[in-house]
Amino acid sequence: MSTRCNIAIKLKEKDLNKELTCDGIHFQNTKADYPFMEVYCHHDGYPENAKDFFFNRARLTDYESVLNYVLQGDRTSFETSYMESGEQWPDNRPYMFASIEGDIPEQYYYIFMDGKWYYKERSSDNDQPMDWIELVPDAPAAPLPGDPDFEYIAREIKALVERLTDGKYTTTNLTKEILTRK
Repeated sequence: MSTRCNIAIKLKEKDLNKELTCDGIHFQNTKADYPFMEVYCHHDGYPENAKDFFFNRARLTDYESVLNYVLQGDRTSFETSYMESGEQWPDNRPYMFASIEGDIPEQYYYIFMDGKWYYKERSSDNDQPMDWIELVPDAPAAPLPGDPDFEYIAREIKALVERLTDGKYTTTNLTKEILTRK
């Protein structure tokens, strides 16, 4: 079963009533007439995955990067837009809205506004609106008292390698592979 979500951005005043272009992506023949722009995402839309993607993998933490991301259109997952799967832009371009109030269309709704990410979960009781919750990155592991700096750095490198390789490599097997190449 897919965990569907919507990903939105509140446009800055300077971008309203203009055709939007960001990193070479042009919002074709449509002015940003409304302050909210959103796209649909079909898979893995739960908050822990969103948090990891927005803050760690894609680093979508500023207005321009989020705008560029949303302008890519609807997505099969956080990582892949439908256009990357061969579908056409007009069928998958972002939607524009005047307001984000009321019930949400999918299980989760994420919005970037005023420099922060927020999310809302769909209520099982459609009469009861859910509150917006700020989506914040996990705090990096801090050095333990008395820990030499190199041990802290080693833990951070290990976590980074495992995250970047989706667990395929750890610092142990990566080190062995490098040493056997010599």
